[in-house]
Amino acid sequence: MLKINIQKLGAIIICIAMLASMAACQKSPDSSLVVNKDLDKLIEDAQNSDTGKVNIDEIIEQNYDSYITTIKNDDLSV
Repeated sequence: MLKINIQKLGAIIICIAMLASMAACQKSPDSSLVVNKDLDKLIEDAQNSDTGKVNIDEIIEQNYDSYITTIKNDDLSV
């Protein structure tokens, strides 16, 4: 009789754990998280903006052989 009660108790504990884990799910958002962008408008804005333009001849004249950088992160994380 004690063996049956232990099995029932184990099953009850597993059921409670399953219910608790299922109840922790987040509700679905009302609106989509991904917003569609107007690609034509983005291209038009990029063509009309003068900021950030660099003449490629200036970059080529600098004649970079290599680029070295040092990144230091004390947390050792990305």
